Amino acid sequence: LADGLPITTNSIGEARAPIWSLGPVPGINTLIVNAGPGTASITATGVRGPNNIRVVAGADQTGIVGQLLIVAPRLLVVDAQEIPVASAIVRFSTTNGGTVSSTQTTTDVNGVAEVGWTLGTTAGENTLIVAVNDIPPTLVTALGTPAAPSAVVVIEGNNQFGKINSEVLTPPLVRVTDQFGNPVPGVDVTFTVTSGGGTIANTLAVSDLLGVSSPGTWML
Repeated sequence: LADGLPITTNSIGEARAPIWSLGPVPGINTLIVNAGPGTASITATGVRGPNNIRVVAGADQTGIVGQLLIVAPRLLVVDAQEIPVASAIVRFSTTNGGTVSSTQTTTDVNGVAEVGWTLGTTAGENTLIVAVNDIPPTLVTALGTPAAPSAVVVIEGNNQFGKINSEVLTPPLVRVTDQFGNPVPGVDVTFTVTSGGGTIANTLAVSDLLGVSSPGTWML
């Protein structure tokens, strides 16, 4: 009790107890009331309430954009005494365009909840937001990497004019992307002169972190 001092009844014989905080162990709590020769008891059942959310599996993964993560995120909900809480309602939401197999589920008898998580189609960090009641949400992150190379996009150096037997002013520049338009680094890109009899400095170049590569100078 917030205050154990005796309380005087009001004009109609009522008395309100001070704030009553339940004990730390789940089960029946009993409040004894004494008023002169009379005695009464008031009971309340203490249940385990969610106090924290812990990530037990699936954190800090790396996966391909637009695909389901190999390890499904698994969360443990505990009370203030670190005891698992069963049947707690767990809500899931995502950032960066990702999706989850269910936006809401309940913890099992061991206080655990699990959800399938498909990353968004934009390469970069994805975040899974896990919320239970009004306690601060827990964030689970995963890195989405580009899918397989799907296209080559010309960035600059196309449709130029130049003198014969001379280098073009702007060396050709291309970007390798996946099916979602994400740049794909580390890809071998080959360049071949197919007409005009010109030459290039490099027939093979590897795309950089931005998916960009170039044959270097191009002599018409």
